[in-house]
Amino acid sequence: MNREDQEAELIERDTMMTCREDRLQEALQVNINASNDTQIKIRLLLFQDLTEQDSCHVNSEIEKAEAFMEDLKAERLQFQADCDHARAQREDIARFLHEL
Repeated sequence: MNREDQEAELIERDTMMTCREDRLQEALQVNINASNDTQIKIRLLLFQDLTEQDSCHVNSEIEKAEAFMEDLKAERLQFQADCDHARAQREDIARFLHEL
């Protein structure tokens, strides 16, 4: 493969990784927004003036929201790791392009 072909391939890979990183950043922001919304929901549920019967329902809703928060946290960690990986690949591509 000649230099021009290598350069074109690296630029194409960089473009793909940039798009991937952008999509991951968008997904990460959606995750953060969902986490913030869920925290607000939990706070509102905690500060309601409830009857005993309502209390059981609210406790169930709080447990569901807390489980959802845990899922969001795990997903967020994966998005962050994937973003870091994409960024590292782009740095490698930039180094390879510089060395050509």
